[in-house]
Amino acid sequence: SYRQATVQELAAEGATFDMVCSLEVIEHVPEPEAFLAEICKCLRPGGLFVCSTMNRTPKSYLVAILGAEYVLGMLPVGTHDWSKFISPEELKAMLKRAGFANPSDPAEPAFRKAGLVLADVFGSWKLDRKDLDVNYIMSTIRQP
Repeated sequence: SYRQATVQELAAEGATFDMVCSLEVIEHVPEPEAFLAEICKCLRPGGLFVCSTMNRTPKSYLVAILGAEYVLGMLPVGTHDWSKFISPEELKAMLKRAGFANPSDPAEPAFRKAGLVLADVFGSWKLDRKDLDVNYIMSTIRQP
């Protein structure tokens, strides 16, 4: 079955999941840290969280806003606000504050990230561990 609900509604009900995905959402919510805290409440201890978003770089402004919205018309103008884009370091810090992974672990093996890069002119995408300049995806776990 399918149900439409906000993460806040699910957290208030006490719903829990083994995995939660938030793909290209966090840069559109008014309070990203509160959003992540609610997601953490919805994950079982040890549960996996996967988040993709836009990095706040000059390249992301050129590609995601000027290119996709103004030049190519792939998205309506105004879809993105560059000031709401989140760097991987900022997202990682927010995730830690929300209760993900283990902040005391210096190796931080629970945080994984990779760039989402256009692979060809046909719209295929690939993961690239080095190019996080525009889109990236990060995964982590809720503290056990």
